[in-house]
Amino acid sequence: MVSKINIQQNRSRKMMLLLGAIFVLPMLIAWFVFSTVDDWGMTDTRNKGNLIRPAQPLQEFSLVAQDGSVFELEQMRKKWTLVYIGNGTCDKECESVIYKTRQVRLAQGKEMHRVRRVFVLNDLQLSDETKQYYSQAHPDLVLVDGNANQLTGFLRQFEIGGKDASTAGRLYIVDPLGNLMMNYEPGFNAEWLLKDLRRLLHVSQIG
Repeated sequence: MVSKINIQQNRSRKMMLLLGAIFVLPMLIAWFVFSTVDDWGMTDTRNKGNLIRPAQPLQEFSLVAQDGSVFELEQMRKKWTLVYIGNGTCDKECESVIYKTRQVRLAQGKEMHRVRRVFVLNDLQLSDETKQYYSQAHPDLVLVDGNANQLTGFLRQFEIGGKDASTAGRLYIVDPLGNLMMNYEPGFNAEWLLKDLRRLLHVSQIG
């Protein structure tokens, strides 16, 4: 009886490991591609996004979407998420980033449903005019904010190289497993993001 139970338990463990490998393998391949192209000279990666090594698993957080719903880590999973952190006024640089992310997402064609755009407002001020602009020009853009404590905890996870995420003006990519894995400096070329994202979607079937 004991041996049969042990056999069944071993089979169950092997099945769980197999399922886990099937789920994680595409992500590992994607990481391999991005981690080795520079070293092997397989492709020109100049002026592309900054790969975060190792990737930073995001911790649970709770923010609020503009429709009043709760926005948590679970909403950042299952898709490739482009995250921009700004404020309710959204200056020219901010508008430029939001525009670039829209065009890059659209350029993915039939794969664009795998990409989500999130604009985190680092304050609670959003005029009716701004709301109307976003709803018309960027209907797929997810707008989220929160109180001071919520935002502080969230932004701390996006600090890169000791720079405050709320003022750095970067664009971030979060993978479908909830890992912060790439970022772009202010003023980045949309073509860089387009190429990186296209490659990620091609290599990994997750999201």
